[in-house]
Amino acid sequence: MQNVIGDMLLNTKEQTNINAMIRTVSHTRSKFKVKPPASSVRFSVDSHQSTPHRASLPLSLADTWTPPPPLRRQQRHRRRRHRADQHHRDAPAAQPPRRAAPPRRADRRLLLRPRTPSRATPTSSRRPPSTSPRGTSLLRHAFFDLSPPPRRRRSSPTAAAGPRECLGVDPAPARAALVTCGGLCPGLNTVLRELVVGLHELYGVRDVFGVAAGYRGFYGADEDHVRLDPATVDDWHKKGGTVLKTTRGGFDLNKIVDGIVARGYTQIYAIGGDGTMRGAVAIFQEFKRRGLNISITGIPKTVDNDIGIIDRSFGFQTAVEIAQQAIDAAHVEAVSAVNGIGLVKLMGRSTGHIALHATLSSRDVDCCLIPEVPFHLEGKGGLFEFLYSRIKEKGHAVIVVAEGAGQELIPRTDDQKREQDESGNIVFLDVGPFLKSELGRWWKREHPNELFTVKYIDPTYMIRAVPANATDNLYCTLLAHSAIHGVMAGFTGFVPGPKTGLTVIFRWKILL
Repeated sequence: MQNVIGDMLLNTKEQTNINAMIRTVSHTRSKFKVKPPASSVRFSVDSHQSTPHRASLPLSLADTWTPPPPLRRQQRHRRRRHRADQHHRDAPAAQPPRRAAPPRRADRRLLLRPRTPSRATPTSSRRPPSTSPRGTSLLRHAFFDLSPPPRRRRSSPTAAAGPRECLGVDPAPARAALVTCGGLCPGLNTVLRELVVGLHELYGVRDVFGVAAGYRGFYGADEDHVRLDPATVDDWHKKGGTVLKTTRGGFDLNKIVDGIVARGYTQIYAIGGDGTMRGAVAIFQEFKRRGLNISITGIPKTVDNDIGIIDRSFGFQTAVEIAQQAIDAAHVEAVSAVNGIGLVKLMGRSTGHIALHATLSSRDVDCCLIPEVPFHLEGKGGLFEFLYSRIKEKGHAVIVVAEGAGQELIPRTDDQKREQDESGNIVFLDVGPFLKSELGRWWKREHPNELFTVKYIDPTYMIRAVPANATDNLYCTLLAHSAIHGVMAGFTGFVPGPKTGLTVIFRWKILL
C-alpha cells in the first residue's frame, strides 16, 4: 500500500503518527468508512480508496492538503471487472470443461465471456450461486448456439501468384519448351521474350527451347526446336506476330507426349486460345496417367478478351487502340459523303469487348452492334429506322459491328451451320459485307431518289499483326513471370491471370 502525501514539512511527532497509521476500509458501492484509532488519526490514500474527509486530517495538514481528482468511470469499471474475473477463477468448477462451439455472428456482439459448455447445462451440474462479497458483481451472457456445425472448407481453386520462399523444382536440370498456337495477337513475342529472360535471369535455367509450328512441332523435325537465350530474344517485343511459327490443329496427344519425353522437357509453356488450352489440359491429364514429373502451364491468349474469370487478356488494349484508327477513318468517309455511312467490323466472336471499348473511346460512333445484344433490321425499333433518323439529323452515321453479332440474321445452309475450323470453333459468316448489302438494298427500296453511300472497313488482320503497346508489354511481363514462379514453386496444370486486381493462378477445371 502506497501512502500519498503532499509536498509539505512535517514535524517528527506528526511523521511518527502518520507512519503508525492502520487503515481498515470496507468497500461499498459509492461510500467508505474510515475507523481511526483513539490515539491518532490515520491518513492514507491508495488507488482503491476514495477521498478522506477534511475533518479527519491532522490540524497541521488541513490547510495545505489538496484532495486527489475523482476516479474515472473507466477505471472503476476495470476494477470491478478485475474483481469479477478473480472471483470466477476462484470458484470451483461443477464439471470438466468442454470445448465451446464458436458463437454465431449475432451472438459475438453480446458475448462478454462464453459459457462452457455451449449446450444447455443440466440443473444438477450448474455452477453454485456467486458468493462474491457485497459491492461486487459478475456479468456473464448465456447463449445457446443451435446452428449446424461448420462445413469442411473446400480447397481454393486459385493461389496467389509470385515467387515463393522455397522452390519445388530444381532449376539446374530443368528443360523448358515454349510453344504458340492459334491466331496472332499483339504481345505474343513479348510473352516469349519474358519467358526466356525470366527463366535465365531469375532461376538460372539454361536449356530453353522454342517449338515452332504449334503443337505439331513437338513431334516434328529437330529444326522445329530452337534453343533460345536472352541475346536471341532481345528485340522480339518490338515485332508483331510470333517469331515462332504458329498453326492451328495438328493435335495428336500420344505423339506430342512421346516427343516431349524423348527430348527430355520438364516444363511446358503453352500460349494460345481456347483450343490451345483444351489441348494443354489433355496433355496434363496424360502426364498424370503416365506418372511423368513434367509441369505444364498455359498463358491464355485471346484478343477478344472473352475469358470471364480474369480481368483482361494481353493484347486487348492494343486492339482497342488500333480499332480507334479504323473508326476515325470510317468517320471521315461518312462525313465526306452525302448521306454517308461508315461501317467498321471488329473482332469479337462471342463478346463485343473490342467494339464496345473502341466505341466508348471514339465518341464518333452512332450504333454499336455486339453479340450480347440481339437486334433486327427492319420494322419498329430496327436498325434501319434508327439510321434514317440519324442521317436526317446529322447527314451521316457510323456503325461498329463485332464479327459475332447478327449471325442469326445471315441465311446459311445446313452445311454452313455445321462447319468448324481446325480449332473446333464454328465458322462464322462475314457480317460486314452482309450488312453493307442489306443497307444498300434497303435505301434503294425506301428512298430511291436520294443519294446514299456505304464505306466498309475491316481492320481485323491489321489489329492482330501490330506489336503490343506499352500497357500490354507490361502486362505480358507480369503473366510470363507469374507462370515461371508457379512452375518453380511446384505447381502444374494452371494458368496465370489477374482476378479483381490481384494476380493469381487458376486450376484448369475453373478455366474451361
